[in-house]
Amino acid sequence: MRNPLKHIIVSVTIGFLCLVGPKAAVSQISIGETAPGFMLQDLQGGSHKLADMQTHGLIVLYFFDTESQVSLEGMQYLDFLKKKYQTADLVVWGVSSGELARVEQFNTKHNPGFPILHDNQQVSQRYDAQFILPTVCII
Repeated sequence: MRNPLKHIIVSVTIGFLCLVGPKAAVSQISIGETAPGFMLQDLQGGSHKLADMQTHGLIVLYFFDTESQVSLEGMQYLDFLKKKYQTADLVVWGVSSGELARVEQFNTKHNPGFPILHDNQQVSQRYDAQFILPTVCII
């Protein structure tokens, strides 16, 4: 039996490399290192705490810039994967530290199939996702 999570990890990695090439970054957190914990709100006011996701098989944090075409393309690819692997134990969160009004406008226009979290607590900084966006962190 094939492991769908392993397939998703490979798909995410290869897809991003093909789609955005050297324009994207991968977080500097090392393999085996505990990901920095955080709790952020989505644009509807719901809370999302990373520690609550420990039981999930795969968590993808997608740090993006609302003004970047590359960020949009990466988000569309993640949305595609999320829909393709609906039964997989996959959690995807988009994270943006941009101006709240722009993040809300971006979310309304593109309506991804996963929560968009507004980073007002420097989570992006803790994940080395400040200067090169999009940055993908697979947990």
